[in-house]
Amino acid sequence: MVGIKWARVHQQRRLPWFRSGVSACLIAGAMFAQSANASILPPNNLHLQDNLYSLANMTEQDFNKIINSIMNIYRPLVAAKGATLKSNNLWTDPTVNASAQQVGNNWIINMYGGLARRAEVTPDGFAMVVCHELGHHLGGFPFYGDTDWAASEGQSDYFATQSCAREIWKTETNENARYRSLVGAYEKSKCDATWNKTEDQDLCYRTAAAGQSLATLLGALRSGSTPPRFDTPDPRRVTSTYTGHPEAQCRLDTYFSGALCPVSFDRNVIPARNTSGGQTSQAAELKASNSSCMTAAGYASGVRPLCWYKPKLDFLAIQYSDTRYVERTGNGNGVVEPGEVVEAFVTLANKAVNPTTNIEAQLNSSTAKLQVLEQKAQFADMASGEVSESKSPFVFQVADTAQCGEKLPYAIKAKSDQGGTELLREVQLGRLVTSALGTVETQINIPDNDLNGISSTVSSTVAGSASSFSVRLDIEHPYVRDLRVSIFSPEGKEHKIYPNANSLKGRRTSKTDGRLDTGIHEAIEVSSRVENISGTWKLSVKDIAARDTGTLQGWGVTASRNQCDGQSQWAKRSSRRK
Repeated sequence: MVGIKWARVHQQRRLPWFRSGVSACLIAGAMFAQSANASILPPNNLHLQDNLYSLANMTEQDFNKIINSIMNIYRPLVAAKGATLKSNNLWTDPTVNASAQQVGNNWIINMYGGLARRAEVTPDGFAMVVCHELGHHLGGFPFYGDTDWAASEGQSDYFATQSCAREIWKTETNENARYRSLVGAYEKSKCDATWNKTEDQDLCYRTAAAGQSLATLLGALRSGSTPPRFDTPDPRRVTSTYTGHPEAQCRLDTYFSGALCPVSFDRNVIPARNTSGGQTSQAAELKASNSSCMTAAGYASGVRPLCWYKPKLDFLAIQYSDTRYVERTGNGNGVVEPGEVVEAFVTLANKAVNPTTNIEAQLNSSTAKLQVLEQKAQFADMASGEVSESKSPFVFQVADTAQCGEKLPYAIKAKSDQGGTELLREVQLGRLVTSALGTVETQINIPDNDLNGISSTVSSTVAGSASSFSVRLDIEHPYVRDLRVSIFSPEGKEHKIYPNANSLKGRRTSKTDGRLDTGIHEAIEVSSRVENISGTWKLSVKDIAARDTGTLQGWGVTASRNQCDGQSQWAKRSSRRK
C-alpha cells in the first residue's frame, strides 16, 4: 500500500504499528486479500521478530548501495517531470515494510531495514521492492483511482519487473548470466520462448528469481498458505480491477508476467496519467495499452494476471471496420430489403501493435428473419493498423416477413493465432431518408429558477412515421446543468433531450462557427420511433436552479426513416390519408 494523500485516502487504513504516514506495501497481500474498502490490517508485531544484528542476506552497506544506485537512475526522470525524487533509508527501523508518498513536488520512497533483514529477501528481491515503490510514482495505469497519483499495487509489481529491472540490470550481463543455471526448468522455458537473445533471456531469469524472493516472503507471512510457484498460477478471475494487495501467488504471477512482456516501457511518460474521462476509464486503458502487454493487443503471455486485473478493452487485434452488402437476388438497388439474398463482405481492422495472422470468422444470427446461408469466411493477415476484407462473402437471406426499417442482429465470431473475439452487429433494412420538419429562429429569455419555463413550437406538414429524429438546439446559458429540455411529438409523447445519455452533460461545446462558448449548440439524436410526424412539435426549456439566466436562440427537428423500394411504409401511410 502506498502513503498517498494520507488524510483523504488512508484514514480508515491506518495501522497502529506503523510509523505516522506509512502504509503497508508488501505484507498486506500476505495477510488478507480483501477489497480496497476493507484493507485495514489487524495489529501486527512482525517488527518484534527483527534483530538488527542478525545475519541477513545484505548488510547496511548493501542496503544503502541498492537503494542509492536505483535512485540515481530515476532521479533525472522524475526531475524531467518537475519533481524531486527522495528516499528515506531507514536501516535501523524494524518495520517489515516499504512505502511511497508524494508531498508537494517531493516524490518519496521509505525503505525499512526490518524488511531487508528478512531471511526470504535476497538483495535482488530487495531491489524489486525499491522498484515497486518507484512503480507507484511512475508505473501509471491502472491507478488507485481517477485522480490518484499512485499506480495500484498490482501495476507497481508489474512495473518493477517489466520496466525497472531492465533499467537497473541491463548492463550487468555477467551477473545476469549467472542465473541461467539457477532458475527452474519451467521459468527457463517461458523466458526462452519469449526472448531470442541470450542477454535478454538471462535478464528474464534474474528478474524471475527476484520476484520469487518476494513471493516467498509473502507466502511465509500467511500461516498455512501454499508456497507460491511459477507453474501453479492463481486461477481466480476478478470481476473488476483490484487495486489493493493481491495474494502471494497472484503477485508472483505478476512479477513473472512483467519479466515475460517484450514491450518496452517508455520511461519518459506515466501511462494514462490525467486521462480525460478518468484514469480508470477504458480511454485510459487504451492510452496505456502501448506501454505493456495486453490481451487486447494480441499478447498471449506477459499480460497482467486476471487474478487482480480486469481489462476493459475489446480484442484490439480484430476490430470491426465496415461491411459491404451486395444483393445476390433482389431489385439491385444496393440496399438490403425484405425477401432478398445478400452477400456481406466484412472488413476487419488490426488496432494492436503486433500482426494478426490466420484469421477466420463465422457469422451467426439470433433471429429467424435473417437466415445464414454461407457462414464462414477467411481474411488476409494484417500488420498493425491494416484492414482486411473477407476473401469470400458471408451470405444470408432476409425473410419476407421482415419490416422495412427493422434492425436484424447478427454476430461475427472471429479468431486468429493471437486470440479471438465476437463482434455484434446489425443490418437495418431499407434506405435511410431524412426530412427537415421545421426550424425556429427566436430570442426567448429563459426565466431563472422557474419550473414552468418556456415553450416554442414547430408545425410539420410532412406525413408518415419516423424511426428516429434529431433536435437541433441553440441555447445560450452560462451553466447548462441548470437546464431541463424536452420535446413533445405531435402524438403528445414527451422525449427528454437534456440531460440524457446522448446530451452534452454540461460541457463547453462548439458553435457552428467554431467558437467555443457556453450553452447547448448541438444536434441531439433521439432513438425513438414516432408514428405520426405531421403536426405540432413543442419544445420545453426550464431553468431549475437560481443565479444564472439564458436564452433560447433557435431550434429545429429532423426526422429519419427507412424506405424500401416498392414497400415504402411512409408512402403507403401518405396514400391512405389522401
